[in-house]
Amino acid sequence: MKCIVRIVCFCLIIIGQIKAQGLKGTHWQLVSIDYLETGVSKQIGEKLHASLSFDSDSAYSGRFCNHFSGRFKYDHKDHIKMTVPMGTHMTCLGVEPFEQELFIFLSQAKRYRVEGDKLFIITTHQGRLQFKKA
Repeated sequence: MKCIVRIVCFCLIIIGQIKAQGLKGTHWQLVSIDYLETGVSKQIGEKLHASLSFDSDSAYSGRFCNHFSGRFKYDHKDHIKMTVPMGTHMTCLGVEPFEQELFIFLSQAKRYRVEGDKLFIITTHQGRLQFKKA
């Protein structure tokens, strides 16, 4: 019986590590910025291309109007914490409000979920970023 318990525990640890390693090296395109409490969803059209890449186990980068990067930590329980992105400071008319929302949502990241070719990042304030694989 102890042997079976050890095997099950070992398998759960391995599954958790595989899931947690699932972000490294992935590239995503922003689809929407959602406010879950109010039901407001801001769809990001093809003209506003925003990307997010998980460059390593602890660094992310991307581009909206500006290039940006930051650090993150995550675990096998779908928790994620991201630093406020640092980036260039170009002025892009019509894009800046969306970019600022993206930066705020990234800095408030609490949980993440990957479903097939989609990534969802849930914030501490009932916000959600929805991405598709790039």
